[in-house]
Amino acid sequence: MALIKCHECNKEISTDCKICPNCGAKKRDPNKYTWNILAAAIIVILYFAFSSGNKHKAIPTQNSFKINFEVCHEWKIPNGGFGRLIVVDPKINNVESLKLLGETLKDYTHIDRNAMIFIYDDKKAALMYKSLSNVSKSEYAFYEKHNIATYQKITDSNVHQLLILTKGTDGKFIEINY
Repeated sequence: MALIKCHECNKEISTDCKICPNCGAKKRDPNKYTWNILAAAIIVILYFAFSSGNKHKAIPTQNSFKINFEVCHEWKIPNGGFGRLIVVDPKINNVESLKLLGETLKDYTHIDRNAMIFIYDDKKAALMYKSLSNVSKSEYAFYEKHNIATYQKITDSNVHQLLILTKGTDGKFIEINY
């Protein structure tokens, strides 16, 4: 018979006791807590394993057709939500398909307080976003050509829109409000 300390009153009790004779506290089962911690760790690992991929498909809604996209870069917006650089198939670079993409992004960001999504049809152009101040004129023209839309959701300002860039970031755009 070994002695251990009671977790409630810190007095020594026998390892054979189920209840502390001094304060009446039940003796903790160390195996129970080990299994609970192990189960919680497995749940966390599985969550990150299944949610960490970069390929995203939209959450199904009323629309029967959704546009798939790839997130190239993501960052947190301090006031809640995320900024993202996404790439779509170049075949959808038309107004009707981009409207469907807007609906897809609306569903995708429904729990985000804010969202700022820059949309490209070429991954190389999307990755140029971080270094635009150091690119040549031809590289910037390439970037402009493949920057096809911007999706914004700013809850405090009641802004929720898709801007389809018909002539690059400095040209005409089509504004779709949600």
